[in-house]
Amino acid sequence: MIKPYNAVAIQANVHMPDITASEGKVRETMRSNLKRACELIDWSARELQRTRNATMVVGFGESFLHSFPRAGGGVIKELVKICIRIPGEETE
Repeated sequence: MIKPYNAVAIQANVHMPDITASEGKVRETMRSNLKRACELIDWSARELQRTRNATMVVGFGESFLHSFPRAGGGVIKELVKICIRIPGEETE
């Protein structure tokens, strides 16, 4: 029999980076989104531990770090700013 586990789906409010801004400013916005995601994971874990002791799987929407580009999408040179690096701070 499979051991029960808990699943948490999180739809967080994401700050959209301005892809026409400097790469540093874009990264700052994405770091803010990542920090919020980690806070939500920690909150979920605390809530589940109060009620039960089980494994937890957390899922986010597909663009929880960088949101979706504004209308027009932007050129590749600008969109590269919202790509994460592997390995990088987002994967560590």
